[in-house]
Amino acid sequence: MKIRLKFNSKSYAPENFTGGTIFLMAAFGTKAWYYRSVVRVLLQNGFKVHVYDYLSKPLLDAEPEQWVEFNQRINTDLAAKIADEKNFHKAARFGIIGASVGSMLAIHAAKIYPQIDKIMLVTVYGSSANHVWESPKLAKIKKKFELSNRGVSDAYQLFGHMEPTYQLEKIGQRKILLFANERDRTIKFENTKLLIEEAQRLGLNLTYKRIRAVRHSTTLFKVFRDQKTWLPFFMSLKEGPSTSITKPEFTVG
Repeated sequence: MKIRLKFNSKSYAPENFTGGTIFLMAAFGTKAWYYRSVVRVLLQNGFKVHVYDYLSKPLLDAEPEQWVEFNQRINTDLAAKIADEKNFHKAARFGIIGASVGSMLAIHAAKIYPQIDKIMLVTVYGSSANHVWESPKLAKIKKKFELSNRGVSDAYQLFGHMEPTYQLEKIGQRKILLFANERDRTIKFENTKLLIEEAQRLGLNLTYKRIRAVRHSTTLFKVFRDQKTWLPFFMSLKEGPSTSITKPEFTVG
């Protein structure tokens, strides 16, 4: 029986909307309430926020092919929200935050929709297929491939456009802010490096900040708790379209 994969989208509006809208793609298995501190900070600064979350068990029980269709439905919903915001506020500008597996969703959305000006990634992998093969939490998905005599290269072909490094050049000179824990046991840094190295090769505007934490979940918590490290990244979205030309840069902090 085919499993119907569902996602939730919760929207929050500030008292004084200033033209900036942030999409937040939740980490695997986390709910919107987990990001309430992030939402509160963004609302206080005049941003609208749309949080996408999804249950982990249905994704684990589903066939891998359904992940692709699931991602497409999320992007269709996101596109509708972009159109609505533009109709409401002609000068609206957009940013996106991806947490853990949500980073894959964030990168994919940014490659499709050039209206997304700022991209923030909190732990990320360069290859979805490699992550399926490396993560104990995704062992059920790996097993589904193996039962049909498919390996990691087949997973890469299946996920295709969902692979974070695939057609990364579509990001152009929009800015990316990446946080990662080089000792992360959930998302291996060797996988994260695939995206960093591809961004370097393409000359993208990527700023990488190291986070030290014992656990993967602690990494997310530390980043979101310290608003000074990420809130300034989005503040220019409230100022209307930029006419300046930015020089490509790749920085590590």
